[in-house]
Amino acid sequence: MALELDRYDVQKIDKKQAKQIIVEHHYSHTWSSCQYAIGLLKDKMTIGVAVYGFPVGRLAAQSISPEVANNEVLELTRLWIADSEGKNAESWFLGQTFTWLKQHANQIKVLLSYVDPSFGHIGTIYKASNWLYQGSDIRTADYFMYKVGDECYHPRTMFSKYKSNDMKVLKELIPGVEIISMEKKHRYIYILADRRTKKKILQTLKHPVKPYINLERKRSDQLITNKQENQAAKKAADNFFDFGE
Repeated sequence: MALELDRYDVQKIDKKQAKQIIVEHHYSHTWSSCQYAIGLLKDKMTIGVAVYGFPVGRLAAQSISPEVANNEVLELTRLWIADSEGKNAESWFLGQTFTWLKQHANQIKVLLSYVDPSFGHIGTIYKASNWLYQGSDIRTADYFMYKVGDECYHPRTMFSKYKSNDMKVLKELIPGVEIISMEKKHRYIYILADRRTKKKILQTLKHPVKPYINLERKRSDQLITNKQENQAAKKAADNFFDFGE
């Protein structure tokens, strides 16, 4: 489907509006870190949102290159576009957000994003928009989630709310809480910096760029045995302050 570009506009939108749209339409139905909310408007109606925020992991910048500081990295934390617009519009919109960031946040050198295969995502949009793929073995703390009813929570979220990642403690506070294993997230980066800086970053990447691969969805949300629960929770707690490595 050919894009009618004269009907589109890309601009910064109010974070409250972005949150409402993301919570309603994004597959996660949750909000996240947001420094910039960029909207895709069609005939003045918002039909897409890209949310960029500073990475939660304090070592995120270091995990990319020594040429990158913490305030020079943004993570694409949420991306949604109406199904009616098709994949071409999605990659075009993402490219337009790069242009917007270069104009309005020119201190940003690198963009970071994680693809979650647990939801059947393979990173097609990142390949289409020329991100660099770095594999799934970078972050060490994404193996486990806590399941309460039909909802899953990150170890960081649980620790923030209950001040513990220990299953003995959590079971006393939350009846029915379980630990589930999760597939590793796949990391992509996009370098926004000028050509000279980009070259330096590429030469000093902490993790190599890998060929794009066909990431097949593999269901791995099986419960960890009781014998492994405390060990898994302890690992999550030990890695609590090391996200982004």
